[in-house]
Amino acid sequence: MTGNFAYVADGYNGFLIINKSDPSNPALRGSYGTFGYSAGVAVDGDYAYVADYFDGLLIINKSNPAEPL
Repeated sequence: MTGNFAYVADGYNGFLIINKSDPSNPALRGSYGTFGYSAGVAVDGDYAYVADYFDGLLIINKSNPAEPL
């Protein structure tokens, strides 16, 4: 988690960016779907490093939470 966002590796749903600024109403801000199974995530600066069971290591630019690349 950094700032108002939580970064989640959500299995078959891929990589999710959740806005948690209102804890009683967390909102999906963006996502990056994979063809595999996202199992873990680490964040450093503008990048998320997602461990995916089938696709291996994915490096995702999260600087625009609505459209991670």
